[in-house]
Amino acid sequence: MIFNRPKSAVSNQSGFTLIELMMVIAILGVISAISLQQLKNNREKTFDRQAQAMIRNLLTYAAIDTPQGGDTAGVSGNLAGVGYPEVEIPANVTWNIVNDGDDRWRFWFAHPGGGTGYYFWVPGDAYSGSLDDDLAAPPNRSDKIVANVAYRASAGL
Repeated sequence: MIFNRPKSAVSNQSGFTLIELMMVIAILGVISAISLQQLKNNREKTFDRQAQAMIRNLLTYAAIDTPQGGDTAGVSGNLAGVGYPEVEIPANVTWNIVNDGDDRWRFWFAHPGGGTGYYFWVPGDAYSGSLDDDLAAPPNRSDKIVANVAYRASAGL
């Protein structure tokens, strides 16, 4: 009986049960679901920051030189149409520049992957109002970057 195993070797076998393996897989699934949501949120914040950075760059140019020309909009490109040919818009950033009837220039920016749109406004040469004048609701001043979800919808994002 050389081929028979001893009885003690059979009774000392150990391993994972099916229940234990299923619990580990479930825990890993929960952890991955949480991390994927965080990744999505971080990407959205990054895209929003890109639109905000574009606005901050334009605030610098607007403080130096008054916008010119007419209304314009697009995706990427440059802002030569309003007198800022040096300003390059990153790819996928949707923008819209409007000169309302009171000579206030509104600069709108949004990234398709972001969560909101942003805008600011600057007075043109013919603007006679105060920098504290409201566009929609306070505090929409020229030196403030304002978040505006409605712009994303109107821009088709």
